[in-house]
Parts: sequence; structure tokens; C-alpha cells
Amino acid sequence: MIPGFLDFDELRHGGSLYLITDDVASPATFLLHRAIHASLKKASGNRCVIVSSEDISYWKAIAIRSGVNLDDCQRSGTLNFVDCFDALSLPSKPFVLSQNEHDLSLSLLFRRIEECLAAHTTGTPFIVIDDVASLEWTGLSPTEVSRFVRALVSLARRFDATIIARQHVLGSPTPNLATRILLELCAVHVEVLPLATGRSGAVTGEIAIHRGHAAGRDQELKVVPRSRAVQYKLSDHSALFFQRGTGAGIL
Repeated sequence: MIPGFLDFDELRHGGSLYLITDDVASPATFLLHRAIHASLKKASGNRCVIVSSEDISYWKAIAIRSGVNLDDCQRSGTLNFVDCFDALSLPSKPFVLSQNEHDLSLSLLFRRIEECLAAHTTGTPFIVIDDVASLEWTGLSPTEVSRFVRALVSLARRFDATIIARQHVLGSPTPNLATRILLELCAVHVEVLPLATGRSGAVTGEIAIHRGHAAGRDQELKVVPRSRAVQYKLSDHSALFFQRGTGAGIL
């Protein structure tokens, strides 16, 4: 279960981008998994498109622990999986620089996502981009990745779909071009941060939530500034959220 302010399925707003930023010290993968599982568990006709540099077997292994069978979801048409490297005709190895980078085009990946959205006309579309940064690590230019992000947001508006995109910031004080574009286009920005005081066995990290530049005036959102960031503790099968300095779970 996710607290209300992190329930993307409840917060979703057609055509909106929800940005999650993290770094190596505080990976936000658990939020992506929870958003996908919560969406697919609901009997509301949700449809999910996962765009990932990870193999689908990884997603299936995590989902089954939460009682979600992605094989069944694929057969029913509620889930489509798009392998980034397969769509770009790259080797199935993460973060490999292409020797033919000038032959790469994100239009191939864009068309694959568009086909998934167009294949099913019923249900509420929900797109999860596992890691925007991995597209840059294939050798594609930041400009091309930024254009892809803009085109994807336009595509989401056309299909009334919601996007959740994760971007690694790698601790840089100055965001790169792709990150700046994501911040410009997002309705909600979720920051997953390491503890400012250093590592702790009792706390995994902190989460702050900001209203994005593209948020609609009628879009309700509980903002959580860094000064009051919610802390969380991960275990093998769950996450516990609590107020900073209390250790008292809020689930």
C-alpha cells in the first residue's frame, strides 16, 4: 500500500507527466514497481506500458512477490512491455555505448510505444519509463533524448495517458538538458533522496514532492518540501513510510 500522496493511480491526470528523480545512493525503483502493481491490481480497466532497459523477467520476478502475474496481464492486454535496447536494435546489455550511434533513432522507440497505446482503445493508459538516463548512456545526444521526451508527452496527451518517468540525477548540482526538460514538462516532481545525515540502518532514504510547472490549476496535490521530507525504510517485500525523526509508520 502507498500513502495517498504517493498513489500515482489516484493522482493521475490524463496527459500529465509525473517525474521521479533519484541517484545511486537512493534508487527509486520501488516506487515504479508499486505504481505498476497498484494500477494492474485495480479492476478499473487500467492499461500499463512499461518502457525499460531491464529485461521483462526482472519485472515479472518482482511483481509476483506482490501477487501480480505479468504473464496474465500481457495475455489480457492490460500490460505491454517495450524493451529499449530491443527497440533501438542494441545488444541486451545495460549502458553499452553503441558502435553505430549515428544509426540510432528514438523514433523507433517512439513508434513502438505509440503502437502499444493504439492497439487497445479501452481502459486508462499508463506509461512507465524506467530510466530516461539510460537512453543517453546508449550514445544518443541529450538533444535527441529531450526531443523524445517532448514528443512522448504530446503522445500521452493524444491518448489521454499518464506518464511516470524516472531520471537518475547522479548527484549533479546542475541538471542536464534532459532533466531540465523533464522538470519543465512534469505536473509532479517526486524526489527520492539519500539521508542528509548519512546512512542509517533504520531509514533507507527520504521523499520530497513538488508541484511541477505543468500542473493544472484544478490538480490537487499534497506538496512535501525537503524540509519536511517523508522518510522510508525498505525491506525485501515492502516499504514503510514515516515522518522524519519519529520512526512512526504512517501506513
